[in-house]
Amino acid sequence: MSKILVVGTGLFGSALINILLFNKHEIYAYGTNAEQINDFKNGISVFKNKFYSKLKFASNDLEKIMENNYDIILLALPKIFLTDTVKKILSYNKCANAIFVSTVKGRSDIENISDIQLVHLFGPSYANEVYNFKTTIVNIVSKNESALKKVKKAFDNQYFHCVINRDLVGALMLPFLKNMGAIGMGMVYSLTDSINTRAWCFTRMLDEFKTLVKNNGGDVNSLTDYCGIGDIYLTCLHSDSRNFSFGCEVVKLGVQEAVKKNNSNVEGYQAYIDAKPLITDKKNGCVFLRAVYNILFNKGSTSELIDVIFASCK
Repeated sequence: MSKILVVGTGLFGSALINILLFNKHEIYAYGTNAEQINDFKNGISVFKNKFYSKLKFASNDLEKIMENNYDIILLALPKIFLTDTVKKILSYNKCANAIFVSTVKGRSDIENISDIQLVHLFGPSYANEVYNFKTTIVNIVSKNESALKKVKKAFDNQYFHCVINRDLVGALMLPFLKNMGAIGMGMVYSLTDSINTRAWCFTRMLDEFKTLVKNNGGDVNSLTDYCGIGDIYLTCLHSDSRNFSFGCEVVKLGVQEAVKKNNSNVEGYQAYIDAKPLITDKKNGCVFLRAVYNILFNKGSTSELIDVIFASCK
C-alpha cells in the first residue's frame, strides 16, 4: 500500500482515484473546486456516484494536504496550472522521495524542474470508462527506471494496466500531435461520408506524425504503442473527443463560432499555435496539419481541405 496524493478533482482525477482505491492505496486529494472537495469527503466522485472505497482525506487547502509525506503525487490537472502547482507543492519540502506522475498530454515545463522523479501516464483512456473499470491499457514513460516500476506496481490490476515505454521524445510528442490531428479528422468526417476518403486522410495524417517523431529524434515504433495509435484511434475517430467534435463544428459553424462555443477548452487548438514552427517547416512535409492550421488561423477554406490533402498523396 502506498500513500498517494491526487492533485486535481476532475474527471480523470476521479477515474484514477477509483483505480487506486481498488488497489487499496491510501488516497489523499487536493483540488480548488470546493463543491468537488466536499463531495470527495463524502465519498462521492465527480461522476456523482460513490468511489470504490473512502479516501483518507480531501481538501482545497494545499498547506494542510502537504502536512503528509507521499510516495506518489498524481497530477491530474490542466496543463496551464501544472508548473505553478508543482512549484507550490515542492515549496513544502515534503517531496524528497515522491514520484510525480503527470497525466498532461505532451511536453510541459515541469520536465525542466530538476531533482524530481517524473513519470508520464497517457494512452487510450476515457475517464468514465476508467472509473467504471472498463479494461484499459496505457503507457507510462520516464527516464527513471525505478520510478517506472513503482508506478506500474501502484496502478496495475485486472482492469487497468501500465505498459512501460522508454521513448520520451516520441511518447511525449504523439499525444500532442493527436489532439491536432483530431481536429483535422473531425473536419474530414464532416466534409465526407466516404469511408475510403476518411481512411486515406487518416493514413496521410499518421505518415506526417511518423515523420515529425523521426525528425525530432523519437522512435517511430512509438506510433504503434498505446500512447500512439491507441490514443490516436480514441481521439481522432470518435465524436466523444473534444478535439474531433471541435473539427466538426468548424465545418458547420465556422472557426470563430466553434472557438466561442468551446470556450477555449480544446487542447488541439492551442497545440496548433505551439506547433507552428514544426508544421510550417517544409522538411517535415506536414500538408495535412498545415492545411488545418490555415483553416484555423489564416481563413483557409474547409471545402478545399480534402483536395489539398489528396494532392500531397500523388
